[in-house]
Amino acid sequence: PALERTTDEIRDLLAGQPVASEVKDDFIRLMEEADMVKFAKERFDDEACERALRRARSFIEAVHQSTLNEQKMETL
Repeated sequence: PALERTTDEIRDLLAGQPVASEVKDDFIRLMEEADMVKFAKERFDDEACERALRRARSFIEAVHQSTLNEQKMETL
């Protein structure tokens, strides 16, 4: 599970995934920011938290779309 992985491990896992590199890069930046909150006790204001949530949703949507595209290609 992702909750048990480091950001570097997640980065390595994403390297082989068919998702646009800018999407992966933004997600890794988001994970690095989350690391700062978790380990360095950094705090973000409400607006920054809302942006982070939108970025996470965008990543999930991109991965979902990529998965759908792969499934379509497999059925052709």
